[in-house]
Amino acid sequence: MRILFITHIFSDIHVGGEVQGAWGLSHELAKLGIKIYVVSCFTEIKESKLHPNIKVYTVPGCQKIPNFTKPYMLKTFFYSLPLIFFKKIDIIHLIPTNGPHPFSRFKLRPFVSTADLPYDYEDKEFLDDINY
Repeated sequence: MRILFITHIFSDIHVGGEVQGAWGLSHELAKLGIKIYVVSCFTEIKESKLHPNIKVYTVPGCQKIPNFTKPYMLKTFFYSLPLIFFKKIDIIHLIPTNGPHPFSRFKLRPFVSTADLPYDYEDKEFLDDINY
């Protein structure tokens, strides 16, 4: 199986939950023998070694920003198209979801999007849900 991960930052320095999720999930799947292709707007790997089943592609012309913007989503879409066909990608996984990505509209392959839900940790109802 071959999975394409699309994320705005791919790094071993866990600056946030999305970065940590993308790093951890890609490595755990790679350990299972799945080929992982990561398309990222910004890549920074300093302390860890990349698993041999992971190949990272950094989209040129992007800057390190906290979230995907519409232009960056479009850039990752066009950058990923050749990979999908030449690497015979089975599943496309978007991390994070900051709006509709073009892959959600054009059904080229099965598309999965990680839910990025904003939680109000001060809300008593939310705290009751996690402290049941």
